[in-house]
Amino acid sequence: MTDKEMERILQEEADEAKVMQAVREYRAERIEDKPHICDLLCATLKATRDQHDLECIVYHGDTETETVTLAYEGGGSTSVNVALDSGIAMIRDILRAIH
Repeated sequence: MTDKEMERILQEEADEAKVMQAVREYRAERIEDKPHICDLLCATLKATRDQHDLECIVYHGDTETETVTLAYEGGGSTSVNVALDSGIAMIRDILRAIH
């Protein structure tokens, strides 16, 4: 759904249930895929000299908490609180945690 379509629905639709459904759909289309962002960031970091031993970045999210675990070859790991972060804020928090 485009921004213009959403705007039209909000202005013209009288049925509250239809408006709420449209809002849910609109939001669902814009939710960031944080596990995918972690996978892409992991591949990028592994290409660097400093983080070559990074094994994976795992996103853990539930209704109350959001964390990311960076796991390294040899068993080391780092946990990062990413609660309420946008995708870019999550990346910044991860980068702060590694240095």
